[in-house]
Amino acid sequence: MTAMHRMVILEREAGAILRELGYEPAAMSDCFPHSNFIPYNLIATKKGTDGTEECLWVKLKASPHPIRSPEEAAPFCGNERKFYEKKFRGIPSNSMIRYEVWFSVPSDKFETFEITHDGIRQAQHPDRKPVESDGGPT
Repeated sequence: MTAMHRMVILEREAGAILRELGYEPAAMSDCFPHSNFIPYNLIATKKGTDGTEECLWVKLKASPHPIRSPEEAAPFCGNERKFYEKKFRGIPSNSMIRYEVWFSVPSDKFETFEITHDGIRQAQHPDRKPVESDGGPT
């Protein structure tokens, strides 16, 4: 499978998860056809019960091993941190716009991390259904 084909599959899988969480995702990879660095693969919006709209930018990456902590994710997120600093610098940290990196890891799941003004942290998706575990660490 080519890297491009794998990314298309990952975009579909991530889009399905976002829809489960109530977002309306849109794939953005086609917007960067000649770029070596795609800053985000999906943009997803979600209306809040109070009428506000949340916007989530998602960058997809593949990893041959699980990434369990922000410290493990940080070395693989250098370009994303730079992009965040450039594009999100003036946006208040309490805004409804978020930027996340989703790592596709073995066992066909995503490990998700949010890029913030303060660094990288585990992404919180309280509405997400738990992934069936094989008994190993998640």
